Amino acid sequence: MANRAELNIKRIEVAALAAIALIAIGEGFDLADRHADHMRAMESGGYLVLLGAILAGLTTLYGLRAPATIWRVAAGDRRVAAAFAILVVYAVAIPYLGYLLSTALAVFAFLTGLGRRSFLFGTIFAVAFAVGSAWFWKALGVILPRGIIPWP
Repeated sequence: MANRAELNIKRIEVAALAAIALIAIGEGFDLADRHADHMRAMESGGYLVLLGAILAGLTTLYGLRAPATIWRVAAGDRRVAAAFAILVVYAVAIPYLGYLLSTALAVFAFLTGLGRRSFLFGTIFAVAFAVGSAWFWKALGVILPRGIIPWP
């Protein structure tokens, strides 16, 4: 039988995963509806809805399972929590800042904050990664949020 602390942690995990699933489903419907006049908007939005539905199903199955192990605080736990926080901020920032800027900021945060890279290296790599991946997605015909910077 799981103790009270394990159940509380599991509830937090299930709530966070369910929230992410609902956000993905909502964003998928919003993308398909808001950009209905663009080619592949339904396809892109439908993909997000599908991913959200899969995550919701897996979250439900996980929520029904008993906790597998007892959680123990380890040396890298804060780094894992920080990485998760960066991803959450990234997901929230994309609609407002756009793909290019939010991706550059997230990669920079990972490299300098968690990877302990220099400011210069983090800046150069983050900008190159953001521009290169934006160009790649644009070449594939994927619609990316524009935000503040009007490219891609």
